[in-house]
Amino acid sequence: MPSTPADARDEQMMRSVGLLAISATAVAVVASGCAKVSAQDATASSAGVAATYQELLDALLGTPEERSAAEAKAVAAFQQSIADCMSGKGLSYTAAPSENPVAGPIVLNDLTSLAPLGEHGFGITAFKQNVARAADATADNAYGVLKTEAERAAYGAALGPCITAAPDVAAFAPDGQGELVAELEKVFAEQEKNPAVVAKLDEYGDCMAKAGYPVRTYLDLYQLIESRFPDPGLGWKKLANGSAWAEAAAFERAAADTDAACRTDLRNHVMAAARPALDRFAEKHADALTAMKQQWADYRG
Repeated sequence: MPSTPADARDEQMMRSVGLLAISATAVAVVASGCAKVSAQDATASSAGVAATYQELLDALLGTPEERSAAEAKAVAAFQQSIADCMSGKGLSYTAAPSENPVAGPIVLNDLTSLAPLGEHGFGITAFKQNVARAADATADNAYGVLKTEAERAAYGAALGPCITAAPDVAAFAPDGQGELVAELEKVFAEQEKNPAVVAKLDEYGDCMAKAGYPVRTYLDLYQLIESRFPDPGLGWKKLANGSAWAEAAAFERAAADTDAACRTDLRNHVMAAARPALDRFAEKHADALTAMKQQWADYRG
């Protein structure tokens, strides 16, 4: 991450985590509360399941556009507070832009079965590039052009209290979001405890290992891909034409292709089995979900 001294709070707030699994899936036949799903059934109605899941995610967490707008507002307010404080001390400060202007996917609770599938990867390349571009935007700020350690120390001493004094500007969240997200996460967390799913998770890890990726879960794979990238804090101007960046981006694409081949059956099975619970969730919280959609729309303006 790019930056000036003492910016841990700023960095933490600006980093967007997460990944929205807008997955495709299927319809299940449920007997005695335990779903038994054939591979054919698990893919037959994937469009319907995907639409239901997508609608729930968009209502709870906002569309990618809404989440990006919310983060941009939070970052801008936080940065402006720092700039105003520094201006009061007779010093200039270049506000850092949002590092995530285009929100990527979010995976609930980092559950392997919910991670996105497809040739576009997990959004790591795009996010790292955004961070690098943000570093370029502040590379020539007041701190960056200081010549001596004494000057940088003095600037840092002034900046630190301004960052500390800046009000916490939390990203927007509609009323009741936390409770409903936790309830939805539980649906899929319980699915991943099912013996049949546990077996498929093991098969996924074995499949990835055979293909040369020493991972057992989605989070393992994400971290492995992330580790291949050079430090985006160096700035996009320095990284854009480097072989290390190109190799890391290619690694993400290849890993995502292998992941899709190894994990499609697992995801289809889990989503198919979870379909009845998703329908119950949507019906139970219909009014709250409608209200959340409106709150997201109103906040974006």
